[in-house]
Amino acid sequence: MIVLFLYFRVSWIKTISTRAPGSLFFVAALILICLFVPSFKMQTYVHSSLTSLLKSNLTSNIRQSIHVPDGTLDNTRAGKRASKVNRDLTERGRRKFKMLGRKDMLAINRKCSHRMPNAIIIGVMKAGTEAFSTFLTINPQVAMSLNVRSTLFFSSRYSKSLKWYKQQMTCSTSNQTTIEKAPQYFPNSLAPKRIHSMNKNIKLILLVRNPIDRAVSHFLQMKNSHPKRLRGKNFEDVVFTRGGPVNPYSVFIRFSKYSSILRNWLRYFKLSQILILDSDQFVKKPMQALAKTESFLGIQHYITKDKFVFDKQKGFPCLNVTGIPKCLGSGKGREHPKLRNTDYYKLKAHFRRYNEEFFRMTKKRYTW
Repeated sequence: MIVLFLYFRVSWIKTISTRAPGSLFFVAALILICLFVPSFKMQTYVHSSLTSLLKSNLTSNIRQSIHVPDGTLDNTRAGKRASKVNRDLTERGRRKFKMLGRKDMLAINRKCSHRMPNAIIIGVMKAGTEAFSTFLTINPQVAMSLNVRSTLFFSSRYSKSLKWYKQQMTCSTSNQTTIEKAPQYFPNSLAPKRIHSMNKNIKLILLVRNPIDRAVSHFLQMKNSHPKRLRGKNFEDVVFTRGGPVNPYSVFIRFSKYSSILRNWLRYFKLSQILILDSDQFVKKPMQALAKTESFLGIQHYITKDKFVFDKQKGFPCLNVTGIPKCLGSGKGREHPKLRNTDYYKLKAHFRRYNEEFFRMTKKRYTW
């Protein structure tokens, strides 16, 4: 045992004598104490002292050999942390930030941190939430992830911790407003209560559109991405029963009944906490909807009309931030199949009651 003990101590001396010869006497004194005072606590103290000494001298030795001034290695570590934050972005997110001229969000040495969101875009699905969130992020005071997928924390990933959720937010500075875009939250029955438990004063943004158009767009997206989940080839096959009436259990129909879903949200949040925007008006006049949102969020009015151009072929606005017009994905402005008049009026009659209820709840009428 004594031989092994001495062997390890000698190996430490050899290492330190080559790295830090000035500390050799201190090391020898520590080993002598360890030999003649065989206490477990003393052994632990000596081991930790030697380890600390070796690390500090190694760092000093590296700095002296490559002429690195004090503090530079710490800055390098900070740079690595910043790089990790930057790597949280997907390639799609990076492209969007470049398109928006948001170089600040791509800087490697950003001094930022992950924060809980000040606002959440809760829906509705297929009402232009992706275009809206992208356009809103033109404002430098907005910090929002432009990755394709939402965190889904308050719907299907609530078993994860709030700490995990916070880490998913885009790294932001103290003068920025952190926003999450998650249109999947609106139809989820548990999301309102869960969000309220996190922050009862949070601001919510809801885009709505003609329920029939939303249902058709939802179907087309499902057909394009998950065709095997559909029980029919055409929209009519999945929203009508065999007898002809509207199928009230169809997900495309249920998600378009805004009043039924909003009622659940109003159990936890005041109507004044929810900014409700008309998606059709946003497409026609994006600047007006975005200015209204800036006021709602309490941030500076930065987005101006000259930052947009209108694509007449698609009937959808494109960005003109960097001087070169750039449009969003090919799915934006996708042409919808035309419904037969009888089917359209069946759907309109089915939604009429829910639409009128929604108008009363929001104290605003739409052209549906």
